[in-house]
Amino acid sequence: MKYFSLLALLLCVLGAGCLSGKNDVSVDETTTVDTETAPEAQIVLDYPGENDEVTSPLILAGRARTFEATVNWRLKKMNGGVVEEGFFTMNDTDDEYWGTIDERIFLPVLNDEEYILEVFEYSAKDGSVINLVTRHIRIKDEGKTTVMVYFVDPAMVEAGDCSQVDFEKRTVAHTVNVAELALQELINGPTSDWAETQLPPYTRINSIVVKGGVATVDFWSSNEAAWNGGSCHVLALRAQIEETLKQFDSVDSVVIKVNGHTDGILEP
Repeated sequence: MKYFSLLALLLCVLGAGCLSGKNDVSVDETTTVDTETAPEAQIVLDYPGENDEVTSPLILAGRARTFEATVNWRLKKMNGGVVEEGFFTMNDTDDEYWGTIDERIFLPVLNDEEYILEVFEYSAKDGSVINLVTRHIRIKDEGKTTVMVYFVDPAMVEAGDCSQVDFEKRTVAHTVNVAELALQELINGPTSDWAETQLPPYTRINSIVVKGGVATVDFWSSNEAAWNGGSCHVLALRAQIEETLKQFDSVDSVVIKVNGHTDGILEP
């Protein structure tokens, strides 16, 4: 009996398992895990930090390794109601498919109070939320900003004037980055029944610089061919961008780049 007891003890120490009842505990595989406490985090958020005070645009900084380099986000009230949500695709991934999170989110007009920021991805398998990272943040209320965003009026196109565009007004949280805000609202697309956009899907802003009356904007696009093709399409697309930027007194002319270059862009 002594030898059997010693053998059982030895097996327990070596990890074969002791009869404690703990081995019968089931694990809920649908439970969302904060990746920053998990052994292999797939989303790492460096900014904002927990309990940071932020303004618009809300800057997200970090890195992620997600399906198709897509990261989702949502801003929620403390009671759980979703205020705003969206997604972005990282355009720089390394050999291990890590991408850089460098996103600027222009916020709606919000009260000066605490909110919950969630950054995550949706499972390609079943659509559930996975790799969730959560931050409690306070958004500072600094007022509001209104800009005009120009879209195509199909009625004018049918009349033969492809360069004729009209505007929608957008009012969001105050920001000093008004030119970038206006372009981002242009990318977001129209809300009125009369309006259409010629801007290619999934367009993003790489940079915008205003100097000496010239606004130079560099867009990122996965489909450069969509920036060409047909004089009417090109005229309307150029007009949308130029008129959206020329509303500002500091802008007299606009240089449009896609993926860092102008050659072969906006050609009929």
